[in-house]
Amino acid sequence: EELLHNTHTRETVESGFLERRDGLQNIFQGALDAKEIDDSLSAGILADMLMGIFIVCTLNRRVIQRKRSYKEDIVLLSNKWISTLKK
Repeated sequence: EELLHNTHTRETVESGFLERRDGLQNIFQGALDAKEIDDSLSAGILADMLMGIFIVCTLNRRVIQRKRSYKEDIVLLSNKWISTLKK
């Protein structure tokens, strides 16, 4: 958040975020096109939902003590979520 308010870092942070989102969107669009996942949600919404998982895991690391690593939390939550999308 702070980096977005700083004129020296805003463009870098914004472009990194948008590139990451676009990459996820492309992955989900490929899965939708191949009929690997349920098509009830768009690729953009799916990308935003996965980005949300990353944000929640990041915030949880700051406020809740965890026995699992950040990577373990991300893998666990994202795998559970992705399994709900499969046809």
